[in-house]
Amino acid sequence: MIHDLFERLADNDVPPVPVDFDQHVHDRVNHSLLGVHMMEFVFQVVPYAFLHLLGGLIGLVGVTLSGEFPNDRGDRQEAPP
Repeated sequence: MIHDLFERLADNDVPPVPVDFDQHVHDRVNHSLLGVHMMEFVFQVVPYAFLHLLGGLIGLVGVTLSGEFPNDRGDRQEAPP
């Protein structure tokens, strides 16, 4: 039964692919990829970069107001007087 189906399908002619088929597929994929990339940029990259910049700016304000750079590392020794 399956062999008969395959033989019948082998006798059918397949229409040619449209000329602009690939271009239409590329356009749809490119538009969807652009949308996904823009959403990732706006909702992931920009907030991540903003938080890192904010940490640096808070540190800059802290150093400016106190006049001292904080030593958070335990392996550093203070300079001798």
